[in-house]
Amino acid sequence: MIIDVSLLEKIKSKDLFLEEYFILYCKYANNGWLVKYRANDLSYNKLCSKGYLTKARLISKEGTEVLADILFEENNQVQLSIDEGFNEFWKMYPKDDGFRHWATTRPLKWNERKAKGIYISILREGKYSADYINRALEKEIALRTKNSIKENQFKWMKGAINWLSERMFENILDDKIITEEDDYERNVV
Repeated sequence: MIIDVSLLEKIKSKDLFLEEYFILYCKYANNGWLVKYRANDLSYNKLCSKGYLTKARLISKEGTEVLADILFEENNQVQLSIDEGFNEFWKMYPKDDGFRHWATTRPLKWNERKAKGIYISILREGKYSADYINRALEKEIALRTKNSIKENQFKWMKGAINWLSERMFENILDDKIITEEDDYERNVV
């Protein structure tokens, strides 16, 4: 997280102290930093009184909105495209590993809030776009569908949270991915 003067001004304009912003950011991104840093209870209480955190100290809708205002400036289109990108991702992600006639053995989709936090953290890095991640997921689903003739390939697919946090999308759009068919042709020749 890079903090510059313009970010500090935005934080101040929302009547927040830096520690309060840090708490909101960590709760939103679900990055685990608050485990290593013990924030002041007064900061938590102030965020709860403003409605930015719930009584259980989870980020509220208002907290998410104020954080989005700070992070995404006045450009609401950026926030919309991030939300739209994640919603598309979440809708596309398989809910479980069941496919055609193969039985379901485990869910692949749970904790939407945590998945969204990871998704947004990846986008904030600036290296990948929502479109890139979603196209990678689309390709992985297509490859698993195509290769699920003899065996259900979806049983090997990671859950949505792990798929994002382990960055399974990084190599999928490269042409280096070998399908079962390609591997067979290479061995026959």
